Amino acid sequence: MWNKRFNIVIYHLLPLYLVTKTVCPFGIPPGGTFDYIVPVNTSDQWGTYWVHGHSFGQYVDGLQAPLVLHPPKEVAQYDEEFTIVLGDWYHEEHAVLLKQFITIANPNGVEPVPESGLMYFAQNSTYLGPIAGSNPACVTSAVEFNENATLPFQPGKIYRLRMVNTAAFAMFYFWIDGHDMCIIEVDGTVAVPFCAIVQNQFLRLSF
Repeated sequence: MWNKRFNIVIYHLLPLYLVTKTVCPFGIPPGGTFDYIVPVNTSDQWGTYWVHGHSFGQYVDGLQAPLVLHPPKEVAQYDEEFTIVLGDWYHEEHAVLLKQFITIANPNGVEPVPESGLMYFAQNSTYLGPIAGSNPACVTSAVEFNENATLPFQPGKIYRLRMVNTAAFAMFYFWIDGHDMCIIEVDGTVAVPFCAIVQNQFLRLSF
């Protein structure tokens, strides 16, 4: 890691870990380790979350991943679940973006707009691979973005879709044709089912 210090943060899981490098005392140096202890057995903190870097532009540059905490017994009844990760992709690293943003050539403070949107799927702690016989772009397959992947739904089964928007800037509208998208969890909290298709930055939902 080229950074002198970095943190990985569990966003909104516990306020203790919603930290930044210069405010928090435990920046992790290269070669160093830090154990994040999450007392899920005593906090009853279950649900869909994600982790991301909180030093410089690590999060924007891709240091992020979904995190699911399962309770002993789920309130919702379903056969299988998938995690859908939404994100945006700047084709330049954060250092370049900062120079474009903080400059007298940008007097109105217009924020950089990402060039691409991303969506990838995971199940049982594993990203789903691309469709057999397809040839995903090497730039995405090299970092495990599963271009051309599909969700292998089977008739008659009930599926839970956990969705995380890890984007730095982009908001998404998500729907599946012919289906009502009924939300049953918001930011790690069980919700009375309601229908919506908007996914703001940092938001975690289950359908």
